[in-house]
Amino acid sequence: MGQQRPGPLGVRAAGPHPRPQRAVRCADVHPYIVDGARWIRDNRSEFGPLHSGWSAEHLGEKDKPHYWDDFWGVAGLRAAAELLGAADQHDAAEQVTRAADSFWADMKASLGLVAQRLESEAIPAGPRRRLDAGAIGSLVACDPLHLLAGDDPRIMATLDVIRDRFMLGDAFFQAISHTGLGTYLTLQVATVELAVGDRRALTRLDWLLASATPTFTWPEAIHPRLPGGCMGDGHHGWAAADFLSLVRHLLVRELDTPDPALALCTLLPEAWKGRGLEVHDAPTHFGKLSYAVRWHGERPALLWELEPHDPGATVRVTAPGLDPTWSTSEPRGDALLAPVPADSGLATEATG
Repeated sequence: MGQQRPGPLGVRAAGPHPRPQRAVRCADVHPYIVDGARWIRDNRSEFGPLHSGWSAEHLGEKDKPHYWDDFWGVAGLRAAAELLGAADQHDAAEQVTRAADSFWADMKASLGLVAQRLESEAIPAGPRRRLDAGAIGSLVACDPLHLLAGDDPRIMATLDVIRDRFMLGDAFFQAISHTGLGTYLTLQVATVELAVGDRRALTRLDWLLASATPTFTWPEAIHPRLPGGCMGDGHHGWAAADFLSLVRHLLVRELDTPDPALALCTLLPEAWKGRGLEVHDAPTHFGKLSYAVRWHGERPALLWELEPHDPGATVRVTAPGLDPTWSTSEPRGDALLAPVPADSGLATEATG
């Protein structure tokens, strides 16, 4: 009892695993975080032109490595380092950070080699793969993992390949193993489009809403000619969760900028123009947010209030779907924004 256990990269976690408590703190669970970081480190891929390692079963060729899993591995190590820092395990956090940086450097080298082989910056499903439908898994590097920005050339090239080759109408067609119009995979495309202010994200959302079952759920995949599910779960929890996440990000999302920033109403659906909109007590990384939109003819009036976790922090607020030129660092207030054009076209977020 009380013996130290080896941590990642030789770091030793202090003390035994704590017993579960009614209120769990980061400091209570840091031994589990250490174990998770160690598992990622020990199971990470060995990179090169043809590396071996993890595989993502739902992207086809389950015995071959996939970048999807490697992106999650890098993000997992970064998250573990952040949590260990919060738990005052600074030596462990520093070493896990170094492991994450090494993993990410190897990944970027691998992506460079594969780009030379394919003569394209688009990211395939894995280093041995051509640009098949499984490349959609590589979009997780943008969202939800935020390893690459939405306007990164590799993400944009991957998105272009998917839209050019693997869409049927507004939906993604998975043609490899789990065949059909992928519900959660269509939402993966939409989340990246939303990140760059591409209004095609709204057409994906419209398709999903039109495809909902009477109980407002979705199967994993939908038959391209018949209205019902054709593969996987009849009520696919992943699809429902991604639907909620997309709507949340449409209403409020954190921006990938050096300083804290939030985008309210990233895109404005045509049906929302002229209609009041309210969001109450939305949790964000920076605090609890509420806002409302009212209309004065073609001009939206925005009222907002942010209760920041850190009262001294400055959080920039934008509203790219309403007025891409507007931003503020005030935690609360109201503003009459510029008129919304009759055809709002492509919305882009202000990051300057």
